[in-house]
Amino acid sequence: MGKRWCYILGTVILSVGMGMTTFAEIPAYLTESEYNDMLYDNYTEDRGIVVENYPELGYLVYKNSQGREITCNYYKDELVVEKQPYYEMEDRIGYIDEMFPNFEYDPRDSSITSIQAGDSIYIRLNKDGIATYISAYNDYLVRYGKVISFQYNTGETAGLQLQDDQGNVYVYDVGLNTPVTKGSTSTALSAIKTGSWVKVLVCQKILGEGIIDETVQEIVIDNDTRYISNIYRGQVTSVDTFKKVLNLKNAQALGKTNWGAYNSLLRIGLDTTNVAAYLIGNRVSLDYVSRNLKNADGYVYVAAENYKGKENAIKLNFQSKLQTTLEPSLVTYASANTVKLLSGETIYIAEDAIVVRDKRLVDGNSIMVGDTLQAVVTGENKLAIGNILSEKTTGSLEVFRGRIKQIKERESFQFETFSLLQDNTWYYHPTPHTFSIDANTKFYTAEGIVEDGIEAFLDYGDKSEVSNVYTVVAIGDKAYMIIDMPYITESVKGQVYKAADGSIQIKDAYYYHKQQKKWVQYSKKNTGATINLQSNTVILKDGKVVPARSLEEGDIISAMVETNLKDSAGAVNGYIIIVEN
Repeated sequence: MGKRWCYILGTVILSVGMGMTTFAEIPAYLTESEYNDMLYDNYTEDRGIVVENYPELGYLVYKNSQGREITCNYYKDELVVEKQPYYEMEDRIGYIDEMFPNFEYDPRDSSITSIQAGDSIYIRLNKDGIATYISAYNDYLVRYGKVISFQYNTGETAGLQLQDDQGNVYVYDVGLNTPVTKGSTSTALSAIKTGSWVKVLVCQKILGEGIIDETVQEIVIDNDTRYISNIYRGQVTSVDTFKKVLNLKNAQALGKTNWGAYNSLLRIGLDTTNVAAYLIGNRVSLDYVSRNLKNADGYVYVAAENYKGKENAIKLNFQSKLQTTLEPSLVTYASANTVKLLSGETIYIAEDAIVVRDKRLVDGNSIMVGDTLQAVVTGENKLAIGNILSEKTTGSLEVFRGRIKQIKERESFQFETFSLLQDNTWYYHPTPHTFSIDANTKFYTAEGIVEDGIEAFLDYGDKSEVSNVYTVVAIGDKAYMIIDMPYITESVKGQVYKAADGSIQIKDAYYYHKQQKKWVQYSKKNTGATINLQSNTVILKDGKVVPARSLEEGDIISAMVETNLKDSAGAVNGYIIIVEN
């Protein structure tokens, strides 16, 4: 009996010892009958890593702590299987459920089919060597980094290449059904963009000595906490790596068409961990910049990333002052080191180029045929800055106008016929069109927004809307805005140089001549024009409805206005404003 108690005590000590290794964090619970079986040598136990599992054949193969492969038989109906969920691993990954809301972990009570190659297992066998109990778990870890590339493979996966803050690169095949969220809202895999920062939940399985299989279980995209807020040029006056500050003199920010006003001294943060600095194509250190490039001739181009409200320089490109800012142009050819533009230029790309897409810092390989590229080039036609412009104007938004035929209260309404605004012209369609509405649909009159407008949008009573004419901004058949505004057919276009809540001032102004069917210059002296905004004016930019304060200097706009610009004193009332660049 003493020998048996020594055996039991030794087993418990071994279990505790192995529990400190990668093989076990799973408690070995014993029932009274199991305890008695072990007491009388009717019971054995082991731990290891699953190599293969064949539920249909009733056996699995695992590698034990001595490295031996063991074949273990079981009866599916007599086997108790548990698989440890995340919430029993709080000391290792207890925070994961807070970060990844969609991932479904294996429940504690499970079946033999859930045991997979790479699982860590604790196993009990009866006196005949048949498994009666298996408890398993996986290791989960979180990786956070910037998307270097993301593209769909043939088949059922997409390729994700991720780089963390230490420069380590990880490559994953991501299943097309992998849950993806952004801002606590589920989204599609296509929302992952090159340059985005993401958190990736990875399940690790040990398949053999030195062989670890990693599977992506869920992806959370940063909710626009890191994006390129500005690109500057100027001269470095000082670099303080201790305070993490970069000072520039005569700094200018890149606008939509050219460089902005001078700032005599600009002080921005410095991401000393991730910043990359280049001198005429060669990588240099911050120490080299501080010692040799302060107040140097030429320009330094700086990509500034906004992270939680603070701007940090993350890439510096030192070049000579000989540079040209090109007009945005369509890319007609793109390779790893060369792009050609529709305007005729051939531009050469190297590692030092600052390339931005969707407000994310990317590499030159992200420039593709069909992109519209705003380029700053050196005297050797090397790309110093490449800003890939959004192709959105109205995006999915469309502007309709029609007479209401009927309304289904709080659900939908129908136009008798409708006109669709395209290229500053209303195109008539002699067919009905039905739009859905809900609590998010906004209603406007000449006085501005109507609170609870959907409740007053009825087809009966003294205030019936039947036969009234409205302008509708819609996404597909969903009405986003319903606006009471005049029927406007005149149009102007130009470049914004000043915008406020009450008006927009444009230069290079043109008005559309209906008889000649062409745009005509308003003033040879370029005196410009003013577009007065109304309480029911709608502004469309980048596929969204935006306020006037979202307009930027350099925006090219077209506007549907109340009167022809040539018949005015340079000021017109505008109702539909569309940003075209």
